[in-house]
Formats: sequence, C-alpha cells, structure tokens
Amino acid sequence: MKLEKIIDSNEIKKRVKKLAEEIENFYGGDNFIVIGILRGAFIFAADLVREFKESVRVDFISARSYMGDRSSGKVEIKLEPSLNINNVDVLLVEDIVDTGLTAEYIKEY
Repeated sequence: MKLEKIIDSNEIKKRVKKLAEEIENFYGGDNFIVIGILRGAFIFAADLVREFKESVRVDFISARSYMGDRSSGKVEIKLEPSLNINNVDVLLVEDIVDTGLTAEYIKEY
C-alpha cells in the first residue's frame, strides 16, 4: 500500500513554531509547566518545547483508560508528575482525544 503525503513536514514544523509563539504570548514567558501525557504526546511535546524562546519546565504524566482497544470508562494514573504544580499554570499536551475521559480526568487531577 502506497501512502500519500497529506501535509509536508516543513508545514508541520512551521505550525508547531507558530503554536509555541502563541502559547508563550498567552502565558507570558516561562511562567508555566508543560506536562506531556505519555506515551503518545512525548514527541510532539518535545518538538513544541524546543520552539519556546524561554526555558520551560517539562514533566510527564501517564494514565490508562483503555483495555486493549476499548475504553474501560475508568482512568488510572500510572505515573504522577514529579514537579510541584500547585499555583502554577499547566499546559497539558495530549496526542489523540477520543472520548475525552482521560484528558478530563487528568485536568481535574
């Protein structure tokens, strides 16, 4: 099966850079923590934080709500962030949002 290129990699890089600029403008520099949701978001999170002009703290969280290929309807935190996120703005970086259950649970967590 031949795969067709839909979006050029340079276009993706440009958009990630623009997104990083928008995020920094919103948060006002380095006054936030980026938390990538493992495992799917780690490459995108790395690409994103490389584009920030200011240094930023990065951490990860891992959660599971799928058993095989179906959502169990229940979220379990497998790895907690190691940084203190109290009274700090947090940017959650997720890869694919299906039902939104995991993202919503982590946001509340």
